[in-house]
Amino acid sequence: MNKLSCIVSGALLLTLGASSLLALNHLENPDFESGETPWVKHARFLKPEAVSFSLDAHAPHGGRFSAKIVNRKDNDAGWVQDVSVEPDRLYEILGWVKTAGVKSAAGSESGASLGLWTTLGGSSYLTGTAPWTPVRFFVKTGPGQRQLPVVCRLGFWGDLVRGTAWFDDLSAREATTTLYDEVLDCSPETTQARLRWSHWLAALVGAALLVWLPGALWKTFRRA
Repeated sequence: MNKLSCIVSGALLLTLGASSLLALNHLENPDFESGETPWVKHARFLKPEAVSFSLDAHAPHGGRFSAKIVNRKDNDAGWVQDVSVEPDRLYEILGWVKTAGVKSAAGSESGASLGLWTTLGGSSYLTGTAPWTPVRFFVKTGPGQRQLPVVCRLGFWGDLVRGTAWFDDLSAREATTTLYDEVLDCSPETTQARLRWSHWLAALVGAALLVWLPGALWKTFRRA
């Protein structure tokens, strides 16, 4: 992504998000200036040889620090914060992301993004090497829902990623309109349905491998 496109996308996001700019930011320590708390580190593989989390003082988007994730191996990792929200409300999750050498193991467009740790969906992905770029998504809370697990993410459940990503100057604000943006349904019913679908898909892929693998191994053994 070149500088001009970053400037244009930043201006567009600020313009479209103007309705929520004056609303309360429900994230605590959204710029990582007060250390790691209350952000929590999560990853598919948490060993030091697989991933590292840190606060980086080199060229943050604003202030003194940004949050950094380095996936040394294909991984799904994120800084997660459970944000207090109100039920049946529309929220805009917005922040700045920078990447270096981000590449999906599956060769897809998965990369660095903002999202929700326990459900599918989120902002657009940044891949490869990109300067500070604004990203956002909208989410509708369900009846009785009081928390959103906002995540600064490098990777995804079924699409592991390696590389480096930085996150800074985040916000989670109540919004009045999305204009043309898609709204992520975060109700418990929808989340569970998506999880069941992903689990069934994983089971189907596993079953297909179990059927295919013995034959492939037998053919390899016969050729040897």
